[in-house]
Amino acid sequence: NLPLVFDHAIHYPNSSMSRTGATTHSVGITANIRKVEKKPKPQKPVPLFDILVKPDPVQPGTLITTLDEKTFFRAVIVNVGNQPVDSVSVTAYAIVPDTHKIGEPFVIPHLEPGAEFPVAWSWSWDIAGKYDFLVSADDDGSLFPAASGRIDEINERNNRIELPFIIAGEIIASIDVQYAVLDIAELTFIAEEEPLVPVVFFDENSAEVGDRFNSTLQVISDRLKNNPFITIGLKGFIDVDSDPDNWEKIGLHTARSEAVKRRLVELGAPDTSISIISEGYDPTGSRVGTQVSPYESQQDRLWAQQENRRVEMETSVRYYEGPILSFEFAGPELKLPQSTLDSLSMFACEADGVLDENPEVILVLEGFASEEHGQEEIFAILDDLREHILKDITCPIDETRFPVIVGPELSDIARVELLMTGEALTFRPKEAALAAKDFEIPEGKENNRVSVNIEEGEVSEYNLLVVDSEGRVIRTLMKGKGSPPKSLLWDWRDDNGNLVDPRQTYHIELVATDVAGGVSRFSSEEMDIEITEIERRKESSIIVQFAFDEITSTSKYLESRLEAMARRVKSEAEEPDIELVIKILGHTDPIGTDRRNTILSEARASKEEANIRRYLRFVVGVETDHELDRWLAEHNATLVCQGVADSDPYEIERYREGEFEKVLLGNNSFPEGRAVNRRVVIQVESIREKK
Repeated sequence: NLPLVFDHAIHYPNSSMSRTGATTHSVGITANIRKVEKKPKPQKPVPLFDILVKPDPVQPGTLITTLDEKTFFRAVIVNVGNQPVDSVSVTAYAIVPDTHKIGEPFVIPHLEPGAEFPVAWSWSWDIAGKYDFLVSADDDGSLFPAASGRIDEINERNNRIELPFIIAGEIIASIDVQYAVLDIAELTFIAEEEPLVPVVFFDENSAEVGDRFNSTLQVISDRLKNNPFITIGLKGFIDVDSDPDNWEKIGLHTARSEAVKRRLVELGAPDTSISIISEGYDPTGSRVGTQVSPYESQQDRLWAQQENRRVEMETSVRYYEGPILSFEFAGPELKLPQSTLDSLSMFACEADGVLDENPEVILVLEGFASEEHGQEEIFAILDDLREHILKDITCPIDETRFPVIVGPELSDIARVELLMTGEALTFRPKEAALAAKDFEIPEGKENNRVSVNIEEGEVSEYNLLVVDSEGRVIRTLMKGKGSPPKSLLWDWRDDNGNLVDPRQTYHIELVATDVAGGVSRFSSEEMDIEITEIERRKESSIIVQFAFDEITSTSKYLESRLEAMARRVKSEAEEPDIELVIKILGHTDPIGTDRRNTILSEARASKEEANIRRYLRFVVGVETDHELDRWLAEHNATLVCQGVADSDPYEIERYREGEFEKVLLGNNSFPEGRAVNRRVVIQVESIREKK
């Protein structure tokens, strides 16, 4: 093999070079001789015997089972040699406190090179713990822990694998607390509701949702996720004075509704729970109209325009849009026929699931008195009807989710109605902002030691919680993987760092997840705070939000809370050593004249005072206001009614991150703040002095 390279070049000589006899041509030859390699002679393959054990790919890395439950262990036997193998014995062992051979050896009669053979065993055990399962190939099980085989392999170490498995047993745990009671001499406790205004307001000629509405829309979005039967319809409006004349052509009102829907969906609300209402209403409808007073200011007109550029929210419950029951008492007797009562029982069984899955769905029984049947009679029949329906409802609900309403005006014929409503989703205030002040915790009791003892079982994940008597989690003490700590401290405070409410009792709850995914719960004994000398308390609830310049409520849900409020006042007044003041305070926004707002706020307060008095008469069991006043005096309770116009924008005091803060919710610079200020607040102030 001689490849040749030929190189030829021509030189052009000049006259001087030609005279010296210089060469004008050159030739070069290069030879490249490759080395010839000899090919090896083919040899016969050497026989190689090798058996491999590997995990079955369908089996998880760690098997998890429960006591006495049969577990299937799987492996794959592979011939990785180049020779077929006959009669391979495979033995399985459970490495538990004493090693157990599982059954007789499994015999594979024949295995070609590269062939795989899956094997499986079933087994159960009655002691919880972490163990290993051993699979040994070419082993008849007679010499454990050594292997007893017959095949001479090139690799004897790949004949065994260990498969971890866990048997989850019942978790048994106990929780002890160092102090079951915390004694405090004096305490002032404030609980004030933070209302929701389910309206979004817009700038002129704009369909952009301001970020200041995110807090409210987030609450509504979260509630929509947790209430699959409740839907929201959005109505968009324009202001005829400040929005463009071609609002209808450009669809400004619809664009505003669509913008609110997009924001709700962005915050997590289900798209299918929100609809755009485009027909059946007037998009130019005014929320705040022109004042009758000739003293209306330019500022008033600008504020009114702000409130008219809006999107309102309407709720409904799927399949329950109309009244469940509407019955008129044509005769002299207030009694429903048995067929109607049977229908209500059937409805209760049907509604049970809806109420259980939708915490913001409530039932409302509303009655209307007549000249023949008075309000006390109507309240009594409504109370009886409620009890009749409740006996077929298994999920826990009380007066707050099943209120009764007695209309203040007389009707021609006494009647009752039963409704299912989702209004609580958009009008139920956020949880009351709590603030404890003017107290000292005795030295040495600032922290309550919590001891956790896992007596049996293995915990893979845990949560340690502080839970109140109503089942609400008010503090997450610790959570994590593996077993919980044996000891930790609780400082008697909630997640916001505020002292917990002394009116409740508390317990530490351990939520333990075992290795198989089962969940067990364990509770400590109850703990409470005892006030030994003086407890002062102020709780404010917004009972009504009003339409502008009216004494008409914007929400049946809010007004339906009057019955529960009356029952609560009765309960507190009947407690010993307590002085109670119930204030009904009427408020307005700043739009309009001082005189008009003073009159309006007094009218609002008077209306709700009359309502709370009616319900107090019902629950106390008296017929006249004179009898009610005497009952209040006997129980050291005072009822005060006052209109304060726009002098007291709504402000709450709350505890955040170790300090008190005051938050102005009724900010009159914004339309939603003015909506909050058109309100009646029932403020219950109590002083309990231990003697």
